[in-house]
Amino acid sequence: MSKGLRGIEAGETSICTVGETENDLLYRGYNVIDLSQNCVFEEVCFLLLNGKLPNSSELKGFTKNIFSKRTIPESLISVLQKIPKETNPMDVLRTTCSFLGNIEPEKSFDNQINCAERLLGIFPSALNYWYHFSHSGKKISIENDSESIAGHFLSTLYGKNPSETEEKVMNVSLILYAEHEFNASTFSARVCAATLSDFYSCITSAIGTLRGPLHGGANEKAMDHVDAINQVFAEFEFAYHNQFHKAFADLESLTIAKKYWLSNVEEYCPFHIVAAGKKLIKSREYLPSIASFLVECEKGYELFGLPSVRNAYIEACGASSPKASHDWSHEAVYFAGKTTGWFLLANEPEKTTFPLFEFNYMQVVKKVMTGQDLMVTPPLALKETLSNPTSKRVTKERLAKLKSELGLYFNFLYLTLVGCADSPSLFFLSTS
Repeated sequence: MSKGLRGIEAGETSICTVGETENDLLYRGYNVIDLSQNCVFEEVCFLLLNGKLPNSSELKGFTKNIFSKRTIPESLISVLQKIPKETNPMDVLRTTCSFLGNIEPEKSFDNQINCAERLLGIFPSALNYWYHFSHSGKKISIENDSESIAGHFLSTLYGKNPSETEEKVMNVSLILYAEHEFNASTFSARVCAATLSDFYSCITSAIGTLRGPLHGGANEKAMDHVDAINQVFAEFEFAYHNQFHKAFADLESLTIAKKYWLSNVEEYCPFHIVAAGKKLIKSREYLPSIASFLVECEKGYELFGLPSVRNAYIEACGASSPKASHDWSHEAVYFAGKTTGWFLLANEPEKTTFPLFEFNYMQVVKKVMTGQDLMVTPPLALKETLSNPTSKRVTKERLAKLKSELGLYFNFLYLTLVGCADSPSLFFLSTS
Protein backbone atom coordinates (compact mmCIF):
# COMPACT_ATOMS: atom_id res chain seq x y z
CA MET A 1 0.00 0.00 0.00
CA SER A 2 1.78 3.12 -1.25
CA LYS A 3 1.42 6.50 0.39
CA GLY A 4 0.85 9.77 -1.41
CA LEU A 5 1.59 9.93 -5.13
CA ARG A 6 5.19 8.72 -5.14
CA GLY A 7 5.83 6.88 -8.42
CA ILE A 8 2.36 7.57 -9.78
CA GLU A 9 1.75 9.59 -12.94
CA ALA A 10 -1.10 11.75 -11.68
CA GLY A 11 -1.65 13.89 -14.77
CA GLU A 12 -0.26 16.77 -16.76
CA THR A 13 0.11 20.40 -15.70
CA SER A 14 1.39 23.61 -17.21
CA ILE A 15 1.12 25.49 -13.91
CA CYS A 16 4.05 24.19 -11.94
CA THR A 17 7.00 21.82 -12.41
CA VAL A 18 9.35 20.43 -9.77
CA GLY A 19 12.89 19.36 -10.64
CA GLU A 20 12.47 19.75 -14.41
CA THR A 21 16.17 20.43 -14.81
CA GLU A 22 17.82 20.04 -11.40
CA ASN A 23 16.50 21.19 -8.01
CA ASP A 24 14.26 23.84 -9.47
CA LEU A 25 10.66 24.87 -8.88
CA LEU A 26 8.94 26.69 -11.72
CA TYR A 27 5.62 28.57 -11.70
CA ARG A 28 4.32 28.93 -15.27
CA GLY A 29 7.95 28.65 -16.43
CA TYR A 30 9.31 31.25 -13.96
CA ASN A 31 11.85 30.13 -11.36
CA VAL A 32 10.40 30.50 -7.87
CA ILE A 33 13.66 32.06 -6.63
CA ASP A 34 13.34 34.86 -9.18
CA LEU A 35 9.69 35.35 -8.29
CA SER A 36 10.42 35.52 -4.55
CA GLN A 37 13.14 38.12 -5.11
CA ASN A 38 11.29 40.34 -7.56
CA CYS A 39 7.54 39.91 -7.01
CA VAL A 40 4.88 40.26 -4.35
CA PHE A 41 2.51 37.42 -3.56
CA GLU A 42 -0.38 39.04 -5.45
CA GLU A 43 1.66 39.01 -8.67
CA VAL A 44 2.35 35.31 -8.23
CA CYS A 45 -1.35 34.61 -7.56
CA PHE A 46 -2.26 36.43 -10.76
CA LEU A 47 0.39 34.45 -12.64
CA LEU A 48 -0.92 31.10 -11.37
CA LEU A 49 -4.55 31.98 -12.05
CA ASN A 50 -4.12 33.67 -15.43
CA GLY A 51 -0.97 32.14 -16.91
CA LYS A 52 0.99 35.41 -17.14
CA LEU A 53 2.47 38.08 -14.92
CA PRO A 54 0.27 41.19 -14.58
CA ASN A 55 1.18 44.64 -15.80
CA SER A 56 0.85 47.51 -13.32
CA SER A 57 -2.79 48.17 -14.21
CA GLU A 58 -3.78 44.50 -13.96
CA LEU A 59 -1.96 44.11 -10.64
CA LYS A 60 -3.68 47.18 -9.22
CA GLY A 61 -7.12 45.89 -10.26
CA PHE A 62 -6.40 42.37 -8.93
CA THR A 63 -5.13 43.70 -5.60
CA LYS A 64 -8.17 45.98 -5.29
CA ASN A 65 -10.52 43.04 -5.85
CA ILE A 66 -8.87 41.04 -3.07
CA PHE A 67 -8.84 44.09 -0.79
CA SER A 68 -12.60 44.46 -1.23
CA LYS A 69 -13.23 40.81 -0.35
CA ARG A 70 -11.76 40.72 3.16
CA THR A 71 -15.03 41.31 4.98
CA ILE A 72 -16.36 38.44 7.11
CA PRO A 73 -20.17 37.90 6.87
CA GLU A 74 -22.01 37.94 10.20
CA SER A 75 -23.13 34.33 9.78
CA LEU A 76 -19.50 33.23 9.35
CA ILE A 77 -18.44 35.30 12.36
CA SER A 78 -21.02 33.36 14.39
CA VAL A 79 -19.45 30.09 13.23
CA LEU A 80 -15.89 31.25 13.97
CA GLN A 81 -16.90 32.22 17.50
CA LYS A 82 -18.01 28.64 18.16
CA ILE A 83 -14.71 27.02 17.14
CA PRO A 84 -12.60 26.03 20.21
CA LYS A 85 -9.17 27.54 20.71
CA GLU A 86 -7.54 24.07 20.63
CA THR A 87 -8.60 23.69 17.00
CA ASN A 88 -5.87 23.35 14.40
CA PRO A 89 -5.74 26.51 12.22
CA MET A 90 -6.03 24.31 9.12
CA ASP A 91 -9.39 23.12 10.40
CA VAL A 92 -10.48 26.72 10.82
CA LEU A 93 -9.61 27.42 7.18
CA ARG A 94 -11.41 24.25 6.08
CA THR A 95 -14.56 25.26 7.97
CA THR A 96 -14.37 28.83 6.65
CA CYS A 97 -14.12 27.62 3.06
CA SER A 98 -16.91 25.07 3.41
CA PHE A 99 -19.31 27.48 5.13
CA LEU A 100 -18.57 30.24 2.62
CA GLY A 101 -19.62 27.82 -0.10
CA ASN A 102 -23.04 27.68 1.56
CA ILE A 103 -23.67 31.39 1.98
CA GLU A 104 -21.86 32.58 -1.17
CA PRO A 105 -22.21 29.61 -3.54
CA GLU A 106 -20.44 29.41 -6.87
CA LYS A 107 -23.26 30.02 -9.35
CA SER A 108 -21.35 28.92 -12.43
CA PHE A 109 -17.89 27.80 -13.48
CA ASP A 110 -17.33 31.30 -14.88
CA ASN A 111 -17.28 32.52 -11.27
CA GLN A 112 -14.14 30.61 -10.23
CA ILE A 113 -11.70 33.54 -10.37
CA ASN A 114 -14.07 35.53 -8.18
CA CYS A 115 -14.20 32.62 -5.71
CA ALA A 116 -10.40 32.44 -5.66
CA GLU A 117 -10.13 36.17 -4.98
CA ARG A 118 -12.71 35.86 -2.21
CA LEU A 119 -10.73 33.13 -0.44
CA LEU A 120 -7.46 35.03 -0.83
CA GLY A 121 -9.11 38.03 0.79
CA ILE A 122 -11.06 36.35 3.58
CA PHE A 123 -8.69 33.61 4.78
CA PRO A 124 -6.36 35.97 6.73
CA SER A 125 -9.38 37.79 8.16
CA ALA A 126 -11.19 34.63 9.29
CA LEU A 127 -8.12 32.92 10.72
CA ASN A 128 -7.02 35.87 12.83
CA TYR A 129 -10.56 36.74 13.93
CA TRP A 130 -10.95 33.18 15.24
CA TYR A 131 -7.52 33.27 16.88
CA HIS A 132 -8.13 36.44 18.86
CA PHE A 133 -11.71 35.57 19.81
CA SER A 134 -10.93 31.99 20.87
CA HIS A 135 -7.81 32.88 22.85
CA SER A 136 -8.79 36.21 24.43
CA GLY A 137 -12.46 36.82 23.63
CA LYS A 138 -11.50 39.87 21.56
CA LYS A 139 -13.58 40.77 18.50
CA ILE A 140 -10.95 42.32 16.26
CA SER A 141 -11.59 44.61 13.33
CA ILE A 142 -10.30 43.17 10.11
CA GLU A 143 -10.37 46.56 8.40
CA ASN A 144 -6.96 48.14 7.83
CA ASP A 145 -5.18 50.07 5.11
CA SER A 146 -2.80 47.29 4.09
CA GLU A 147 -3.01 46.56 0.38
CA SER A 148 -1.16 43.25 0.47
CA ILE A 149 -2.27 39.84 1.71
CA ALA A 150 0.93 39.52 3.74
CA GLY A 151 0.46 42.94 5.33
CA HIS A 152 -3.22 42.31 6.04
CA PHE A 153 -2.44 39.00 7.74
CA LEU A 154 0.30 40.45 9.95
CA SER A 155 -1.76 43.55 10.79
CA THR A 156 -4.78 41.56 11.94
CA LEU A 157 -2.54 39.12 13.82
CA TYR A 158 -0.50 41.68 15.78
CA GLY A 159 -2.91 44.61 15.83
CA LYS A 160 -0.41 46.96 14.21
CA ASN A 161 1.20 47.49 10.82
CA PRO A 162 4.20 45.22 10.22
CA SER A 163 7.65 46.51 9.43
CA GLU A 164 8.86 46.46 5.84
CA THR A 165 11.11 43.50 6.60
CA GLU A 166 8.34 41.51 8.29
CA GLU A 167 5.99 42.03 5.36
CA LYS A 168 8.71 41.08 2.88
CA VAL A 169 9.50 37.86 4.75
CA MET A 170 5.80 36.96 4.83
CA ASN A 171 5.53 37.69 1.09
CA VAL A 172 8.45 35.41 0.31
CA SER A 173 7.02 32.65 2.49
CA LEU A 174 3.64 32.83 0.74
CA ILE A 175 5.29 32.72 -2.68
CA LEU A 176 7.39 29.68 -1.79
CA TYR A 177 4.32 27.80 -0.54
CA ALA A 178 2.03 28.84 -3.40
CA GLU A 179 2.52 25.80 -5.67
CA HIS A 180 4.24 22.42 -5.70
CA GLU A 181 3.04 20.55 -8.75
CA PHE A 182 1.06 17.36 -8.02
CA ASN A 183 1.31 17.18 -4.27
CA ALA A 184 -1.41 15.29 -2.39
CA SER A 185 -3.63 18.33 -1.74
CA THR A 186 -3.47 19.45 -5.37
CA PHE A 187 -4.36 15.95 -6.50
CA SER A 188 -7.25 15.85 -4.04
CA ALA A 189 -8.61 19.13 -5.42
CA ARG A 190 -8.30 17.85 -8.99
CA VAL A 191 -10.14 14.64 -8.19
CA CYS A 192 -12.95 16.68 -6.63
CA ALA A 193 -13.00 19.06 -9.63
CA ALA A 194 -13.18 16.10 -12.01
CA THR A 195 -16.64 15.33 -10.62
CA LEU A 196 -17.69 18.88 -11.63
CA SER A 197 -18.06 19.84 -8.01
CA ASP A 198 -17.99 23.50 -7.01
CA PHE A 199 -14.86 25.55 -6.31
CA TYR A 200 -15.35 25.64 -2.53
CA SER A 201 -15.71 21.86 -2.31
CA CYS A 202 -12.46 21.41 -4.24
CA ILE A 203 -10.54 23.76 -1.95
CA THR A 204 -12.11 22.22 1.17
CA SER A 205 -10.96 18.81 -0.01
CA ALA A 206 -7.45 20.15 -0.63
CA ILE A 207 -7.24 21.74 2.83
CA GLY A 208 -8.36 18.51 4.48
CA THR A 209 -5.63 16.63 2.61
CA LEU A 210 -3.00 19.25 3.44
CA ARG A 211 -3.90 18.87 7.11
CA GLY A 212 -2.44 15.35 7.30
CA PRO A 213 0.83 14.71 9.21
CA LEU A 214 2.47 13.30 6.06
CA HIS A 215 1.73 16.45 4.05
CA GLY A 216 1.32 19.98 5.40
CA GLY A 217 1.13 18.62 8.93
CA ALA A 218 4.80 17.68 8.59
CA ASN A 219 5.67 21.36 8.13
CA GLU A 220 3.58 22.20 11.16
CA LYS A 221 5.46 19.65 13.25
CA ALA A 222 8.77 21.06 12.06
CA MET A 223 7.68 24.60 12.95
CA ASP A 224 6.68 23.42 16.45
CA HIS A 225 10.27 22.22 16.91
CA VAL A 226 11.64 25.51 15.56
CA ASP A 227 9.47 27.44 18.03
CA ALA A 228 10.67 25.21 20.87
CA ILE A 229 14.36 25.77 20.05
CA ASN A 230 13.78 29.52 19.68
CA GLN A 231 12.14 29.57 23.12
CA VAL A 232 15.00 27.60 24.68
CA PHE A 233 17.61 29.95 23.21
CA ALA A 234 15.61 33.02 24.29
CA GLU A 235 15.51 31.73 27.87
CA PHE A 236 19.22 30.83 27.73
CA GLU A 237 19.98 34.38 26.60
CA PHE A 238 18.06 35.81 29.54
CA ALA A 239 19.56 33.40 32.11
CA TYR A 240 23.16 33.37 30.83
CA HIS A 241 23.34 36.80 29.15
CA ASN A 242 27.11 37.41 29.06
CA GLN A 243 28.01 33.77 28.40
CA PHE A 244 25.35 33.54 25.73
CA HIS A 245 26.58 36.55 23.75
CA LYS A 246 30.19 35.39 24.07
CA ALA A 247 29.25 31.96 22.67
CA PHE A 248 27.10 33.41 19.90
CA ALA A 249 28.83 36.64 18.98
CA ASP A 250 26.89 37.30 15.80
CA LEU A 251 23.68 36.35 14.04
CA GLU A 252 25.43 33.83 11.77
CA SER A 253 26.89 31.80 14.64
CA LEU A 254 23.57 31.90 16.49
CA THR A 255 21.70 30.68 13.40
CA ILE A 256 24.18 27.83 12.87
CA ALA A 257 23.86 26.80 16.52
CA LYS A 258 20.06 26.78 16.38
CA LYS A 259 20.09 24.65 13.22
CA TYR A 260 22.52 22.20 14.82
CA TRP A 261 20.47 21.91 18.00
CA LEU A 262 17.30 21.53 15.96
CA SER A 263 18.76 18.64 13.96
CA ASN A 264 19.53 16.79 17.20
CA VAL A 265 16.18 17.14 18.97
CA GLU A 266 13.84 15.92 16.25
CA GLU A 267 12.84 12.81 18.22
CA TYR A 268 11.66 14.83 21.23
CA CYS A 269 8.31 16.58 21.37
CA PRO A 270 8.38 20.42 21.57
CA PHE A 271 6.92 20.36 25.07
CA HIS A 272 9.73 18.05 26.08
CA ILE A 273 12.43 20.31 24.57
CA VAL A 274 11.22 23.42 26.37
CA ALA A 275 10.93 21.54 29.68
CA ALA A 276 14.51 20.28 29.36
CA GLY A 277 15.77 23.84 28.81
CA LYS A 278 13.93 25.16 31.86
CA LYS A 279 15.30 22.35 34.04
CA LEU A 280 18.88 23.06 32.95
CA ILE A 281 18.51 26.75 33.79
CA LYS A 282 17.42 25.83 37.32
CA SER A 283 20.31 23.42 37.88
CA ARG A 284 23.28 24.89 35.98
CA GLU A 285 25.30 28.01 36.58
CA TYR A 286 26.90 27.97 33.13
CA LEU A 287 25.46 27.93 29.62
CA PRO A 288 24.59 24.27 28.83
CA SER A 289 26.17 22.42 25.94
CA ILE A 290 24.18 20.51 23.34
CA ALA A 291 25.41 17.26 24.94
CA SER A 292 24.04 18.14 28.39
CA PHE A 293 20.82 19.35 26.82
CA LEU A 294 20.29 16.02 25.02
CA VAL A 295 20.99 14.13 28.24
CA GLU A 296 18.27 16.18 29.93
CA CYS A 297 15.88 15.49 27.07
CA GLU A 298 16.51 11.77 27.42
CA LYS A 299 15.94 11.99 31.18
CA GLY A 300 12.51 13.38 30.42
CA TYR A 301 11.56 10.13 28.76
CA GLU A 302 13.08 8.12 31.60
CA LEU A 303 11.18 10.12 34.21
CA PHE A 304 7.89 8.95 32.74
CA GLY A 305 9.11 5.47 31.84
CA LEU A 306 8.83 6.27 28.12
CA PRO A 307 11.13 4.86 25.45
CA SER A 308 12.61 7.22 22.86
CA VAL A 309 10.82 7.62 19.55
CA ARG A 310 13.29 5.35 17.78
CA ASN A 311 13.05 2.60 20.41
CA ALA A 312 9.27 2.93 20.53
CA TYR A 313 9.09 2.54 16.76
CA ILE A 314 11.32 -0.56 16.81
CA GLU A 315 9.20 -2.05 19.58
CA ALA A 316 5.92 -1.36 17.76
CA CYS A 317 7.19 -2.89 14.52
CA GLY A 318 8.49 -6.03 16.23
CA ALA A 319 5.71 -6.57 18.77
CA SER A 320 4.16 -10.03 18.87
CA SER A 321 0.48 -10.67 18.20
CA PRO A 322 -2.06 -10.28 19.64
CA LYS A 323 -0.81 -6.72 20.16
CA ALA A 324 -3.03 -5.98 23.13
CA SER A 325 -1.43 -8.73 25.21
CA HIS A 326 2.17 -7.88 24.25
CA ASP A 327 4.42 -6.91 27.15
CA TRP A 328 4.81 -3.24 26.21
CA SER A 329 7.55 -1.08 27.72
CA HIS A 330 4.87 1.62 28.03
CA GLU A 331 1.25 1.67 26.93
CA ALA A 332 2.03 4.84 24.95
CA VAL A 333 3.85 2.66 22.43
CA TYR A 334 0.74 0.49 22.02
CA PHE A 335 -1.53 3.46 21.39
CA ALA A 336 0.90 5.06 18.92
CA GLY A 337 1.20 1.76 17.05
CA LYS A 338 -2.54 1.18 17.06
CA THR A 339 -3.22 4.69 15.70
CA THR A 340 -0.56 4.29 13.01
CA GLY A 341 -1.88 0.86 12.02
CA TRP A 342 -0.27 -2.52 12.69
CA PHE A 343 -0.63 -3.61 9.07
CA LEU A 344 1.08 -0.43 7.90
CA LEU A 345 3.98 -0.89 10.33
CA ALA A 346 4.44 -4.49 9.23
CA ASN A 347 4.28 -3.94 5.48
CA GLU A 348 5.47 -0.46 4.58
CA PRO A 349 9.08 0.85 4.56
CA GLU A 350 10.44 2.92 7.41
CA LYS A 351 10.57 6.11 5.33
CA THR A 352 6.79 5.90 5.08
CA THR A 353 5.82 4.59 8.50
CA PHE A 354 8.31 6.28 10.85
CA PRO A 355 7.12 9.90 10.26
CA LEU A 356 3.52 8.86 10.87
CA PHE A 357 4.40 6.80 13.94
CA GLU A 358 6.55 9.64 15.28
CA PHE A 359 3.66 12.09 14.94
CA ASN A 360 1.25 9.75 16.72
CA TYR A 361 3.75 8.87 19.43
CA MET A 362 4.48 12.53 20.20
CA GLN A 363 0.76 13.16 20.66
CA VAL A 364 0.57 10.34 23.19
CA VAL A 365 3.81 11.39 24.92
CA LYS A 366 2.46 14.89 25.40
CA LYS A 367 -0.63 13.44 27.10
CA VAL A 368 1.52 11.32 29.39
CA MET A 369 3.82 14.21 30.33
CA THR A 370 0.92 16.56 31.06
CA GLY A 371 -0.89 14.01 33.20
CA GLN A 372 -3.70 13.24 30.76
CA ASP A 373 -5.32 9.83 30.59
CA LEU A 374 -4.74 7.68 27.54
CA MET A 375 -8.51 7.08 27.41
CA VAL A 376 -8.59 3.35 27.85
CA THR A 377 -6.34 0.53 28.92
CA PRO A 378 -5.35 -1.78 26.08
CA PRO A 379 -7.93 -4.59 26.03
CA LEU A 380 -6.84 -8.09 26.93
CA ALA A 381 -6.78 -10.57 24.09
CA LEU A 382 -9.40 -13.33 24.07
CA LYS A 383 -8.21 -16.77 25.04
CA GLU A 384 -7.65 -19.11 22.14
CA THR A 385 -9.89 -21.77 23.74
CA LEU A 386 -12.54 -21.64 26.42
CA SER A 387 -11.69 -23.58 29.57
CA ASN A 388 -15.35 -24.57 30.06
CA PRO A 389 -17.25 -24.79 26.75
CA THR A 390 -20.92 -23.84 26.94
CA SER A 391 -23.24 -26.85 26.87
CA LYS A 392 -25.87 -27.35 24.15
CA ARG A 393 -28.63 -26.96 26.73
CA VAL A 394 -27.32 -23.59 27.92
CA THR A 395 -26.79 -22.45 24.31
CA LYS A 396 -30.41 -23.29 23.44
CA GLU A 397 -31.69 -21.48 26.53
CA ARG A 398 -29.70 -18.36 25.69
CA LEU A 399 -30.87 -18.49 22.08
CA ALA A 400 -34.50 -18.81 23.16
CA LYS A 401 -34.14 -15.86 25.51
CA LEU A 402 -32.57 -13.78 22.78
CA LYS A 403 -35.39 -14.67 20.36
CA SER A 404 -37.92 -13.63 22.92
CA GLU A 405 -36.21 -10.30 23.56
CA LEU A 406 -35.76 -9.39 19.92
CA GLY A 407 -39.21 -10.57 18.80
CA LEU A 408 -40.32 -10.40 15.21
CA TYR A 409 -37.07 -9.04 13.87
CA PHE A 410 -35.10 -11.98 15.20
CA ASN A 411 -37.63 -14.44 13.77
CA PHE A 412 -37.36 -12.83 10.37
CA LEU A 413 -33.58 -12.91 10.54
CA TYR A 414 -33.61 -16.54 11.68
CA LEU A 415 -35.89 -17.61 8.86
CA THR A 416 -33.73 -15.77 6.38
CA LEU A 417 -30.69 -17.69 7.53
CA VAL A 418 -32.42 -21.09 7.17
CA GLY A 419 -33.75 -20.18 3.75
CA CYS A 420 -37.42 -19.83 4.65
CA ALA A 421 -37.88 -16.12 4.44
CA ASP A 422 -38.71 -16.34 0.75
CA SER A 423 -42.01 -17.99 1.72
CA PRO A 424 -44.45 -15.30 2.98
CA SER A 425 -46.88 -17.88 4.36
CA LEU A 426 -44.17 -19.61 6.37
CA PHE A 427 -42.87 -16.28 7.62
CA PHE A 428 -46.23 -15.13 8.96
CA LEU A 429 -46.90 -18.57 10.39
CA SER A 430 -43.63 -18.54 12.30
CA THR A 431 -44.27 -15.10 13.77
CA SER A 432 -47.90 -15.66 14.76
